[in-house]
Amino acid sequence: QARTQALKRRNYFRAVMEPPMKRMRSTSEENMTVFKLFDRDGNGSIDFKELQDKMLELGFMLDVGDLQQMIDDVDENGNGTIEQSEFMKLMRLPQYEAFAMRMLATAPRRDEQDDEEEPAEEPKESETG
Repeated sequence: QARTQALKRRNYFRAVMEPPMKRMRSTSEENMTVFKLFDRDGNGSIDFKELQDKMLELGFMLDVGDLQQMIDDVDENGNGTIEQSEFMKLMRLPQYEAFAMRMLATAPRRDEQDDEEEPAEEPKESETG
């Protein structure tokens, strides 16, 4: 009976928690959308100033040391910026999980982007009365 109870709890957890957990997992496409929000000059990398400006815009109050640590944690080539592959790594690091979730929440979703690309047609005169 204890085993049955454990199975019920596990199934309950899966039913309740898996859908939100799956929504939190990001795709590389979503990560690229977020990357582009940070890479304001479009040069393929995020420099310190771009990171700082976007973080402040999003309400993250991080000091200079924290921001530099973010860069240092993923800057594999040592150039002081975050390239696309390094940004993907940043989004997966446990210490930046809250950051990643917030970034994904602010990024336009694919279906929202589709809506923006296809503006609704205005009603024809005959339809307006």
